[in-house]
Amino acid sequence: NAKVRIRVEVASRDRKKLRHCVDLVRREIKEVVAGMDYMGDEGRKLRAKANEYAHKRSQYYEASQSAYAKGDRAGAKRLADKGKECGEKMREFNLQASKTIFAHRNAGKPDLFIDLHGLTVKEALGFLRERLDKFLSNDKDDPLECVTGAGNHSPNHTAKIKPAVHELIISMGLKYDVENVGTYIIHC
Repeated sequence: NAKVRIRVEVASRDRKKLRHCVDLVRREIKEVVAGMDYMGDEGRKLRAKANEYAHKRSQYYEASQSAYAKGDRAGAKRLADKGKECGEKMREFNLQASKTIFAHRNAGKPDLFIDLHGLTVKEALGFLRERLDKFLSNDKDDPLECVTGAGNHSPNHTAKIKPAVHELIISMGLKYDVENVGTYIIHC
């Protein structure tokens, strides 16, 4: 998780040259972001397996409803039970995936750093709460660098984790600083 800093100096007031520079920087940023690995190979495999079970669960539930509508109550129950089994498997694989992804993103980092990329909102808030609890109990003002991301890889480029983290910080009455568009410094 190397930090990337881009500094551009343009000694021209020519709008065409300035637009060209902006376009170059945007392309560079897109290339850097595209090359980032948010989950790691194992995390990606576990998440894919969880998604497979989610799909199977949906199929079993749909088949169960269809069987019930046709009057086959025993068949509907059997299919619903298989759907429940798939749901359990999905939850198990998602739990493993979240732990693996979190470890991938935070390996070798100090405890006062936490990167929540690649996690669901619920998973991210769980890991953040654990970390906050650790530091809130020591009666010191510890600056926790919390990387939420800016939502660049979310559907419609809308951040999900960032607003949820902000809401948590506010609800806990913690002070914070905005380091950049995807990072908070939480005083805990």
